[in-house]
Amino acid sequence: MTTLNLTYNDVLGAYSQYPAPIRPYLTRTETHPALRRSLTKSFMRVLVDVVARAPIKDAERTIKLRVDVISDKLEISTKTVSRALAFMREQGWIAIAPGTDRRNNRGEYSYSEYTISTQLRELIGLPTQDKNLTGQIKEQETEMSDGLYKVNKVFKKEASFNRSPSTKTKNKIPADLTILQTKYAISFFGICKLMKLAKETNQRLQNVLKIKEKYLKAGGLMKGRAFNYLAKILTTGEDFSFIARKQLISAPTKTAESKDYRHFFDKKFAGQKGVLVKIHGDGSGIDLTNGRQNYISPSDMIKVFKIIEAGKLWRIEE
Repeated sequence: MTTLNLTYNDVLGAYSQYPAPIRPYLTRTETHPALRRSLTKSFMRVLVDVVARAPIKDAERTIKLRVDVISDKLEISTKTVSRALAFMREQGWIAIAPGTDRRNNRGEYSYSEYTISTQLRELIGLPTQDKNLTGQIKEQETEMSDGLYKVNKVFKKEASFNRSPSTKTKNKIPADLTILQTKYAISFFGICKLMKLAKETNQRLQNVLKIKEKYLKAGGLMKGRAFNYLAKILTTGEDFSFIARKQLISAPTKTAESKDYRHFFDKKFAGQKGVLVKIHGDGSGIDLTNGRQNYISPSDMIKVFKIIEAGKLWRIEE
């Protein structure tokens, strides 16, 4: 009779498809007596996959789970995965992160965000608060840490839609559309897609937002739902430019001297040194000088109107 001598590294090798820093915790999960007694083999596999994503250094960071992806990778049914996740929630091991609506940037149902509870972290030895960890826990930990390698690639791609853009990228969003990002949590890429859709339908997203924002507020629409609503509105064929202009006529833009500048709307004006300004039907404008596209709010356009009246900008016939 031969005895199989397994080293600690041999045991960890069973989890070679996972990043190295998380492997010791996966071993503790699968060998923990209490967990082994309370979980079926399928449930244990799902738990191991969930723990594999647990952020080691940041106990408060959420993880992203998709039932269909876990099902495909573990080769078990989606119903089993759903039951396993429901069981973990009942035990208080995981919880749905507040403020998530389970939709991606296109308004489609996607992943759910969860937090790993302190109870489960203590059970398998994961740190329960941020620490400057040493030893085997180093920068090897991946940003989306730490499930099956292929699964993580899927989640990283999904999560990229919701990452906050850099300061440089944020500056490219027109000032009157930043409310979509700050108030309705639509990502930078979602706003760009809506602007592209508006252009394809000969609309201005600013006009749609101005007219339909009250419905966004009333419905409490955020993130994917807000994106989905605006995208659908843009394809209805309704002329929002006309509606916005109609609203503007009922409350025309005037200065303190009661001047009406509507006769400048929907026209282009040029000046010396390549100055080029396009005026929209809602009283706002775009500075197109030297190929740039800088938005000018209706209130700031008053100065431009005065420059036009002074003869320093002249109209371009299109």
